[in-house]
Amino acid sequence: MSLEVTKQIQKNRRPPPRKSGKKKLENAGDHLAGLMFMAEGFENRARLEADKLLHRYFEEVESAEAEENDDVDAADALMAQSQSIMKERNWEWLETGAKNVLFCTVSGTDITKITEWLVTTCQAGNENRHLTRIYPVHDSGRVATDVLEELCNKHLKSILTNPDDSSVWPTYRIHYIKRNNNVILRTDIFEVIGDVMKNMSLMNRVNLESPDVVLIVQAHKNKLLFAYAKNYDARRKFSLRPLQQSEEHQREEGKEEHRQEEMKEEQSPLDH
Repeated sequence: MSLEVTKQIQKNRRPPPRKSGKKKLENAGDHLAGLMFMAEGFENRARLEADKLLHRYFEEVESAEAEENDDVDAADALMAQSQSIMKERNWEWLETGAKNVLFCTVSGTDITKITEWLVTTCQAGNENRHLTRIYPVHDSGRVATDVLEELCNKHLKSILTNPDDSSVWPTYRIHYIKRNNNVILRTDIFEVIGDVMKNMSLMNRVNLESPDVVLIVQAHKNKLLFAYAKNYDARRKFSLRPLQQSEEHQREEGKEEHRQEEMKEEQSPLDH
């Protein structure tokens, strides 16, 4: 029996690869709302940190609001709400297939509200070690320009208008992120959003330095994730690091980039 035949027999005897059993983001339906976390190594630990923060949010914030809106005894209301949260968790993790990228769908609360709470809580103290940044996700669909146009028609008017003063137009910029996807280009994103704004007669101006609103569009494999964030740049682009730690991390990243540039220069051939 030849070596090739032996290898083929052994290959056929191997059991099929096990499935993780976890739901995947790319196979999930449209119109997802949730949170996308960036991690720095140790994804399982980062997910545990996120679980702890989400538990805390629903127990403290949502329970407190339910207590204010209920006439029953405060202690009974808090206990009932906590038991309800523990019985039916308000978030579900989906496998992203990308390294150090975590995503969970969230229900039972406002996405903007929970995102801002997480940013405020994490930037105020040492709440985690492995989570670095968070992106809200308000809506989603497949990666295509017509889907982006549909999402913009659905959301842009409420995002880019001032409910208190119709004569004041919030400034904005677009933040586009793509992972494992080359179907849609940055220029396509800008063109679609610009056309929708023109059709809606939205008079907002672009501000690249400190906009009032940042439109966040992510192309993650076959999934288009749409969101917006107010005061995004002023709040350190929704970093989940404490202020001092974040500044040190940025300095280390700057040193590493400088070191890599020096290595490239040393390895590059001399001009004659």
